[in-house]
Amino acid sequence: MTIISQTELAKKRKNPVSLESDQAFNCPYCAAAISVRIDQTAGSRQFFVTDCEVCCRPIEIELDIDADGYVNFIAKRGGEG
Repeated sequence: MTIISQTELAKKRKNPVSLESDQAFNCPYCAAAISVRIDQTAGSRQFFVTDCEVCCRPIEIELDIDADGYVNFIAKRGGEG
């Protein structure tokens, strides 16, 4: 049995392995186009709060990363249930 690391597999497929990516979205307050960095090594289900770079209001970020690396991303106003 041969075990191939993700890095080796990506080289064979000629696709780079990326454990971090940027997710672009619009601020739920001011609609400014902003982005956050997603660290896939932080777990498949993540929740954190970041401030809008334009209006400085808190944005709650929820994301789920599936086994294929696809991200389900939700950005909402801080304090919204």
